[in-house]
Amino acid sequence: MRATAITILILSILAACCSLCYAQIGIDSVIASPSTCANNGNINIFAHSNNTPLLYSITDGPVTVPAQSSNTFNSLPPGVYQLLVTNFSNDSALRFAAVYGNYTYPEFTTAFNPPTCSSSADGRIVATPTPQTGCPPFT
Repeated sequence: MRATAITILILSILAACCSLCYAQIGIDSVIASPSTCANNGNINIFAHSNNTPLLYSITDGPVTVPAQSSNTFNSLPPGVYQLLVTNFSNDSALRFAAVYGNYTYPEFTTAFNPPTCSSSADGRIVATPTPQTGCPPFT
């Protein structure tokens, strides 16, 4: 009976050591917020590992971001992104996230009023935004 208890204890210790040696990354969730203008979407990755620190990167998508310690990516345009989380042991985990958005670039019609004479500065160019394009206010 005593030998069995010691064997179980030794196996438990070995299992704990092996789990530390082969640290894995768990991605708990990925939350993406839509882009309502050209590039104001964001992605937050929530991950854990018993071998920190974790590094987060965007390896594919409309924009890529090199490894960083922050789990948040800001100023993203709409699109599908490949996310990579890496820990101190160089273990990694991949996830995909979509930043939705239907932003269209602003369009304008222009009108030109020439100066009254060549030496005056009273000419004007007037730009009028086309409805349903861009993200006002326009300045």
